[in-house]
Amino acid sequence: MTPIITLTLAIRKKLIKGISSKPAEIMKQVDLEDAVQSAGIIEERSKALVSFDNRYKKLTTLPPLKMKALPVVELFSKMEKLFEEVLRGKGIAFKYQDDCALVIQADPEMLEQVLINKFIQKFTYLCVE
Repeated sequence: MTPIITLTLAIRKKLIKGISSKPAEIMKQVDLEDAVQSAGIIEERSKALVSFDNRYKKLTTLPPLKMKALPVVELFSKMEKLFEEVLRGKGIAFKYQDDCALVIQADPEMLEQVLINKFIQKFTYLCVE
């Protein structure tokens, strides 16, 4: 839930800042596109959490993996967007090779959840304002 809360707060801050500094019709197209992209990631992560929760309830057996081709750059791009506000607030730069053509076979939802869990484990002292 931390990434969803963080992204939601980031969207709200950007929109409030944009609205307070200028009329909504003059807001930068980039700000609006960023808000839409972030909202899409929130929706995707929420669905993945519901799916993860359903899978977790069936822990007596391992859930079947939903393997598919996953471009690594797509995975890192999502992680960057999920945690950009927290990292920026801590002065941490998230860097990856954005022209990487590597594609892996993985279950995207499960792999994303593992990365989110590791991030949260690493930054357990984070406070969302």
